[in-house]
Amino acid sequence: MKVILQKEIASLGDAGEIKRVADGYARNYLMPRKLVIPAHVGSTRALEHQKRMLARKELKRKSSMENFAAQLKEIPNLELSMPAGENRKLFGSVTNRHISEVLASQGFHVDRKKIEINSKIRSLGSYTVPIHLMKGISIPIKVDVVPDEKFLQKEREKQEELEKEKVRQETIEAIKQSNETEEDPLKDSSKESTEELASSIEESETASTEEIAPSPTEESSALDSSPPSPSENSEEPSSKVSEEKDP
Repeated sequence: MKVILQKEIASLGDAGEIKRVADGYARNYLMPRKLVIPAHVGSTRALEHQKRMLARKELKRKSSMENFAAQLKEIPNLELSMPAGENRKLFGSVTNRHISEVLASQGFHVDRKKIEINSKIRSLGSYTVPIHLMKGISIPIKVDVVPDEKFLQKEREKQEELEKEKVRQETIEAIKQSNETEEDPLKDSSKESTEELASSIEESETASTEEIAPSPTEESSALDSSPPSPSENSEEPSSKVSEEKDP
C-alpha cells in the first residue's frame, strides 16, 4: 500500500514523501505509531493539504537542524576516553553509541543512528566522524580518542601488585636457597665427624691388639732375660769338685 511519511524514517525517507510499503508493516507498525498515513485517505485535495502541512513542518525542522549543525560546528574537538593498552590499541572499538553519549553529556542529543563511522576505530588518535542530521544536512565532527585515566590507574595498580608479588616470590626463593646452603655444611661436618670417630675407633682397636700380642723380638728378649733352670745350676758344683780332685 502507498503511505505518506509523517516523520523522517531512516529506512524509507523524509517526511512528506509517498512510499509503497507492505500492508502488514504499515498497519501493524507504521500507522499505530503515527509515522505514516494511507495515501488514499480522503480526496486528492485533502491529500495535497496534508502534503503542504508536512512541507511546512519539514521547513521548520530543517531550520532547526541547521541551527543545531551550527552549534555542533562550535565544538572544537570531541574527547572520548577509552580503555587502551601500551601499544595504543583499544580494548574493543569506538561505536556510534559512545559518540552519542559524549555528545549528550555536553548537551547535544543526537540519535546514534545518525552518526556514521565509516571504518572501525580501534586505536587512540584523532578521527573525523560525519553526523547526518537530515537529508541535505551533514556535519563532520572531530573526535579525539584518548586513554581512559581511570582504566590506566587500575592497570598501574594491577602492575604494581604484580611487581610486589614477583619481589615477594623472589625473596621467598632466596630465603629457601639460603637455608639450603646453611644446611649443607652441617651435613658435611656431621659426615666428617662420623668418619673421624670411626678412624679413632680403628686406631684404638689396632693399638689394643698390638699390646696383647707382643712381637717376636720382644719374645726373644724375654727368653734371654729369664733365670737359668735348676739343672744348669747343679752342673756347676760337680765340675768344681772334679777340678779339685785332679791335682
